[in-house]
Amino acid sequence: MDKVNIIWNVKDGPFGGGNQFLKRLKDQFVLMGVYVDPSEADVFLFNSHHEMESVRELKRLYPHKKFVHRVDGPMRLYNHMDDKRDDMVVSINELSDGIVFQSLWSREESIRMYPSLSEKPSTVIHNACDLKRRQKELNGKIRLASVSMSDNVNKGYEIYSYLDENMDFDKYEFSFIGRSPVVWKRINDLGLKTPNEVADILAAHDIFITASKNDPCSNSLIEALSVGLPALVLNSGGHPEIIKKGGMLFNGTEDVLGKLEELIQYRDCCEKGIDVSTMTKTAIMYLAFFGEIKG
Repeated sequence: MDKVNIIWNVKDGPFGGGNQFLKRLKDQFVLMGVYVDPSEADVFLFNSHHEMESVRELKRLYPHKKFVHRVDGPMRLYNHMDDKRDDMVVSINELSDGIVFQSLWSREESIRMYPSLSEKPSTVIHNACDLKRRQKELNGKIRLASVSMSDNVNKGYEIYSYLDENMDFDKYEFSFIGRSPVVWKRINDLGLKTPNEVADILAAHDIFITASKNDPCSNSLIEALSVGLPALVLNSGGHPEIIKKGGMLFNGTEDVLGKLEELIQYRDCCEKGIDVSTMTKTAIMYLAFFGEIKG
């Protein structure tokens, strides 16, 4: 079995989903006894456009070892078309021996925009997390939760603002965790929280909602599903392939409230339909792909 090193400066605290996933993946590799220092590694896993100088230096030092690129995006689709980070991804990918895309949508859109990415062996592995699943009956107001560590307007703020103005707050409560560019009227803004705090808050709610556009593999959606929350998600990006039967899709302000009512009606069925991977299974999938490629 290949020994692995992740080229990533893991951060503690309220950082984005990529950091949280890579921290958990590293911890899982440590538990499995395959995580090692760079000098002992058979495989280096690097992420998107980050740590590019470190990637280049390690490739110089260990040219015959395997380098695997974890890719999301295209970032231009959920940010703006002038975003140069996708170009950086394509540039550093020249050093890779294989690519892990975070969703089928991400692979298809990335290759459509950058056909050279199809020249390397690739696979699709969704993110994962190990959070304790809970079962809870609806009691009193129905509690909704959303999470975004980014204040990018494409992270769903148009929809959340619509709900803030139009949702029946005698029937619902709505908590938002993260960085919001909007000052809510009735949504409860909880601000930034640590990963453990986010998990506890999600577990105390009934339904998760995300309206992010062109999101390749939402870590917060996976976390919410993992604790047992059926999800109402915008029909965009990698959301449909992640949610499967664990919730419902909506298309915009015209149907979000109707779909929310429908999800409540079928909540038990959706909760039973939740199907997300564990960190153990996901780590095994990474290791299997590492074994398939050549340095």
